[in-house]
Amino acid sequence: MMGHQASRLPSPSGHRLLVTDNFYTRHALAKALSMFTDGETRMLGTMHENNVDSESKKLVAASIARVEAQPRGSWELVAILEGEPRYIQRKKDHSREMVFAPNAGYIVFKDKKVVLFYTNDLRGTPDELVMGQNDPRAIDCVHGLFPIKRRTGNENLHRKVFMVPTVIAAYNMAMNGVDRVDQLRATNPTRHKEMRLSMSLFTWAFDLCVINAFALLNQIRPADTRKITLREFKRRIAQQLTEKQTTITKQLRERKRRRNDSSVSNTIGGICSEHILTPNSKTQSDGWLTCMLCSIRGRQNRARWGVWGVNVAFTWNALLLSTSKTYSSLQPYQICVWR
Repeated sequence: MMGHQASRLPSPSGHRLLVTDNFYTRHALAKALSMFTDGETRMLGTMHENNVDSESKKLVAASIARVEAQPRGSWELVAILEGEPRYIQRKKDHSREMVFAPNAGYIVFKDKKVVLFYTNDLRGTPDELVMGQNDPRAIDCVHGLFPIKRRTGNENLHRKVFMVPTVIAAYNMAMNGVDRVDQLRATNPTRHKEMRLSMSLFTWAFDLCVINAFALLNQIRPADTRKITLREFKRRIAQQLTEKQTTITKQLRERKRRRNDSSVSNTIGGICSEHILTPNSKTQSDGWLTCMLCSIRGRQNRARWGVWGVNVAFTWNALLLSTSKTYSSLQPYQICVWR
């Protein structure tokens, strides 16, 4: 996917930085992405110590131990050895020249606690396995230093300024944007309950596109979005996307309502009497109504047929017409139904 994106939409600067969290950050993944995109995509992110490649694991562990004993804001740059598996052990057995991974390395940084960073977006390839924060070569590799502010607990009004590698400051800026997107998505969700994975992925991509479009619109045409919120912007987009289907649904609903409202005479022919036997309507109920003739006899039978003019229901076997009565002598609601 990244290779397709880079080929269809190449970066004007020829450089694309992918910022990840510690779940995705891997040196092998970074090399694969760089290869698929012809060196355009680089990776930057935090990393678990157990995900460090085997050749550099001991070096990273030793660097973490040293940085933990130093004050806040300290850091070290650890190079990544490129070569065969168990390269260090084989080097002890057979003297060979060490090969460093180009423009890649681990940065061990101490904030409140020690954090391990990985990036293959260094300005150059480290010259040594481990370089300290005061080494000019290490500072040049991490694109220089950048000030960040942190509260240490001793300040009164202003936060303390720390000079940290620029790649760490870039990571903080990018992850702040990720946290902001998560916050906006939580307060303006597309779906409150996402059951299927396919729907979850679709709503995530849709929310991301809408939030980015709203941010770009604020930058390009700030006057148009001064009085509109993200929720209203999202509602208008949803309305435009569903306008055609909403119109079709309303038309189908109107046609169905007209069919239900049609007169009985139009349905069954030219009989205009209000006392003909027809199926009960299901508009206001399930169509099963209490039979009037059965209720007179003390029974509670329900029927699906009735006299629509007086809203009275009858069963087929409710009552046989007595020989002493004629059809014309019955009241309008006393209709007799034969078997």
